[in-house]
Amino acid sequence: MIRHIAFPGPASERLKGMVRKLVLGLGEAKDNEPEDRSFACFVLLCSELASIKDATRRDRFVNVLTDSARVLVQDNINDKGVAILPPTSSTTH
Repeated sequence: MIRHIAFPGPASERLKGMVRKLVLGLGEAKDNEPEDRSFACFVLLCSELASIKDATRRDRFVNVLTDSARVLVQDNINDKGVAILPPTSSTTH
C-alpha cells in the first residue's frame, strides 16, 4: 500500500512518522469507510485539543487547523501529497 498525504508546508520527520503510524493503525480503507476513519481521527483530535490547558493557545490552534483543513482536503483531492508509506510486495501498481 502506498499512501500519499498532503502536509501543511514542510513536514518534519516526526510528523510524518506519527501520520504513518495512524495510517497503519487504521489499516486498509474500503470505499465505504472514509467517513468512519475521518471521524475516528476527529474524535482523537478533539480530545488532544482539549488537553491544551492554555485557552488562548488552544483557540489559536483550532483556528489554524480550521483554515488548514480546507487547503489540505483540496491538496489531497488534487494528489499533491507525499508518499508516507513505502510500496509493499502486495502493491500491484
